[in-house]
Amino acid sequence: MGYIQGILKFLVNRLLELSIVVIIILFIPNLPPYSQFTKSVKLPPPHPLQGSLSLNQKLNNVEIKYQGRLSGPESFSEYDGELYTGLNSGDIVKLTGNHISPIVKTGKPCKAQYEERICGRPLGLKFHKGLLYVADAYYGILSINVNNGKKKVLVSPDQIIDGKKSKWFNGIAVSKNGDIFWTDSSSTFHLENGLFELLSDPSGRLVHYDAKTKTNTVLIDKIHAANGVALSDDEEFVLVSESVTGRILRYYLKGSFKGTYDVFIDRLPGLPDNINSDNAGGFLVALVTPIDDEHPNIVQILQQFPLARKFIVRMLGITQWIFEQINKIYPNDMAKMGVYTVGRIAPLTQLVESSRVTILRISKDGVILDSLHATNKKIRAISEAYIFNKFLYLGSSQEDYVARISLAEIGWKHLDHSKKNQ
Repeated sequence: MGYIQGILKFLVNRLLELSIVVIIILFIPNLPPYSQFTKSVKLPPPHPLQGSLSLNQKLNNVEIKYQGRLSGPESFSEYDGELYTGLNSGDIVKLTGNHISPIVKTGKPCKAQYEERICGRPLGLKFHKGLLYVADAYYGILSINVNNGKKKVLVSPDQIIDGKKSKWFNGIAVSKNGDIFWTDSSSTFHLENGLFELLSDPSGRLVHYDAKTKTNTVLIDKIHAANGVALSDDEEFVLVSESVTGRILRYYLKGSFKGTYDVFIDRLPGLPDNINSDNAGGFLVALVTPIDDEHPNIVQILQQFPLARKFIVRMLGITQWIFEQINKIYPNDMAKMGVYTVGRIAPLTQLVESSRVTILRISKDGVILDSLHATNKKIRAISEAYIFNKFLYLGSSQEDYVARISLAEIGWKHLDHSKKNQ
């Protein structure tokens, strides 16, 4: 009996100690990282994989290109018949046949990816009238002459927009008159701490840059991980992915609803990333992380529980702070890698994702027209689908390859319209 009582006493004491630690972490003020955890949101379930969302294997036979020769080809844009992408290293490269040609670096020389803030990280890309417009996660909105490598900063991370600096530049779209629509995924955290943004209250924004006045206007605030951006062909509205909620928002630029926004589509079976034209008046949307009944998303589930989110983020923040202190006392690559890794999104997606990859084709009215799926784990974490030269190209912010498949093979040959550089 005494032995059992001893075990019970031990367990009770440990439980009390654990409770004290949890209370301290939750309620002591000014513990890193510094964000809010007030909202409790129960998100609706994703649409079932039926009808236009029915599973298929249309992407199982994709061709893998450049494997091991590049890292993180997040987004694409074409100019003069050639395809460009941005990499984890901060480089913008041109893809010609089997060749990868470095064009320019958005950031500065750096040692490794853990120095991402120095390297730069080009995310959204769009050509307009011969210039490449880039949303670099750390360096802002840039225009680049790909012929001579000259860069110009249009929106700096030091600029205060509606009382806040932009911490995580992400998606970009350019209108016919040169105005830019871009996303600030977080005004609280940088890309390298993206996981903190996903678990905190939303702080993302859709912003309009006026090319004439050089001013920025926030169109939509408090978007939870504002991501890809795309204009409708007639430029009546602009779309923005809200990744955490699994939906896409629509902001009206013209018409009777001008200056307002609504939900373009929600309950997506995955977290939406970049949005592109389908060459037929609609849109292509890459779901970077799939979600369904068998594979619920932990980030979405946690939106109901602000205290749980706060505890997780503070635990990670304390861990990151420890690595920072170690690096201050004894600078070393391992500690720097620890600081960089703790708040990243990629490790979480690798732990919880399913084998499914999904690309959606959506009409201008928000109706899912078609879906492409991969089910054989050949590709993963696809951030963008882009039509170029009779192929559908697939990029990933996390992988070391570009995937592609012919439009004819997936039944999309009718979308093979030649594009004109704006």
